[in-house]
Amino acid sequence: MNEAAPPEKKSSSRRWRARLVGATALLGLQLAAVGALAIFAPLHEWILQQAIPTDYFEPSLDAPDAFEPIRGPLYAFTHGIDRSLIVDAGDALAVIDSYNTEHAERLAVELARRFPGKPVRWVFYSHNHLDHIGGAAALRPSEVIAHRKVMRYVADWPDAKVLPVTQEIEGDLDLQLGAVHVQLLYLGHSHSDTLYAYYFPEQRAVFAPDTAFVHSLPPFGLPDYYYPGYLRALDRIATLDFELCVPAHFARGSKADFLAFRQLMIDFRQSSAALVTEMGGDPSRGAGQRARIGPAYRALRAKYGDWHGFDAMFIPHFLGGIGAAYLGY
Repeated sequence: MNEAAPPEKKSSSRRWRARLVGATALLGLQLAAVGALAIFAPLHEWILQQAIPTDYFEPSLDAPDAFEPIRGPLYAFTHGIDRSLIVDAGDALAVIDSYNTEHAERLAVELARRFPGKPVRWVFYSHNHLDHIGGAAALRPSEVIAHRKVMRYVADWPDAKVLPVTQEIEGDLDLQLGAVHVQLLYLGHSHSDTLYAYYFPEQRAVFAPDTAFVHSLPPFGLPDYYYPGYLRALDRIATLDFELCVPAHFARGSKADFLAFRQLMIDFRQSSAALVTEMGGDPSRGAGQRARIGPAYRALRAKYGDWHGFDAMFIPHFLGGIGAAYLGY
């Protein structure tokens, strides 16, 4: 007759069996999780890919280069999404923003064909951002004019191919380019702290790089963007007597189009700031943002949904506005 195991041995045996079952179950869950990740990782990647627009830049990138008269001695050259302004100053030319080597080389060919024998005397850099100030060497200018801080910023990017500034400026400036009068308006700390708009009073035209868009949302939420200063810049331009609004990117338009863009920037910021207020001044919890982004999207889409890039650029603009309203930027 077998003797019964002592109670303490039975208890120990049960504990070991329970641990074994638990470890086996945990291993099973871990293996299942690995399998699920293997299955769903491509799905997550696909979802992330959908956040990258394929219809925002492409229409401009696929379009042919365009050389267009603006009014009188003013012309525009557009390559891809970028637009240079050209001033025919009589015996020489001025170019505002050269962008990159490919853009500038194509512009140089176009200028030689349309204005034979006229050199580019002046290149103006509207501000320090690298997407606006590359490639100017292809135009062979005598002078490069920009805010005094531009080259200090360029020094932080040693691989950038930027022709050095030869005439540093600050504040507002009135210039005569031959017979053409242009006012350089310093826009303070707005979209960079080196930004200028170019006002041609006789032609009633404004070239306002990255401060004017026509029925388009700016790309990527407009990086380097201090809202109070940017609104002051928009307000300053709005006081000018002009008919023609010439942005650096996308479509051209009228003063009414410029004022509509100003209102879009106000509406987006007010919507983002309202979310921060509703969350008690601290928007750090994602659940609170998720609960409120739908109504904000619907309200803004009702007004601006037909603008170029609304869906493509809504998230960076709206979320960037949340962060900026929270930080005071």
